[in-house]
Amino acid sequence: MQAMNSCELCKNQDNSIIMDFGVFKLYKCSNCGLVFVRPKPEFDMTKDIYDTKYLDYLVSNSKASDRFFDAMINVIKAYKEKGKVLDVGFGAGHFLKKMKSAGYNVSGVEISKSACEYVRSHYGIDRLHCGNFVEFQTEDTFDVITFWDSLQCVTSPFEFIGKANKLLNKGGIIVIQVPNRGKLNFKYARLLYKLSRQLARVFLHVPAALTLFDEATLKRALEVNGFEVKTLVEDKRFRRFRWSGKFGIKELIINIIENTFTALEKLKNEKHPLIIIGEKTKE
Repeated sequence: MQAMNSCELCKNQDNSIIMDFGVFKLYKCSNCGLVFVRPKPEFDMTKDIYDTKYLDYLVSNSKASDRFFDAMINVIKAYKEKGKVLDVGFGAGHFLKKMKSAGYNVSGVEISKSACEYVRSHYGIDRLHCGNFVEFQTEDTFDVITFWDSLQCVTSPFEFIGKANKLLNKGGIIVIQVPNRGKLNFKYARLLYKLSRQLARVFLHVPAALTLFDEATLKRALEVNGFEVKTLVEDKRFRRFRWSGKFGIKELIINIIENTFTALEKLKNEKHPLIIIGEKTKE
């Protein structure tokens, strides 16, 4: 039986609490540097996080999403000009819509029932599984599997990456986008923690975000699951007020701070967010 503070990436158990938010505590692995939240929630947090209000926000932000995915499709085409695509955590379906228009055969997995219903009715995409990716069963294999801003929120991210490997054809690619919790970002988090634990918790999106990746830990997660890292992609968007004022004044303040830090991170050459592409080279 694994200890509660065991690192799921390298299996090291000698890890310490770096931030204490009461029920939830932030640990850092003394071996590989992975930062993770414990205890894991007993229920799937995404069912509460990605509710109808969040879907409404994603729909309202469609122009920014479309611009981003237009750019990402060009990147993906450099690896796979056609084929079968699976988007895990597809939200409002902007990426699926774009890939379908580009001639790809698209499927998706999403925990939110309202999101599944929206994508079916608005984009005519039927190959959707509404539920947890771990429980997803299919006879299909894929050429591209994507995780857009979702992997940090699930309770078993490394199981997700391992399952993606099994579902990909040899030479298929995985594309992952997650927030970058690198050195500079954590300096800000520690500063906020000294001022207010609540501010630091909201800044780090705990417990919505359960695993906080940096470049090294995300690369390692791919490599131990049979992928060769091909590239890190720069996201040149400056996404202002990502969560919108509808989610409360505290979240709005945090997002002003976060986007200011994002601009500084760009000056320091820390990619924010992290977007990584890996190629399946072994089972």
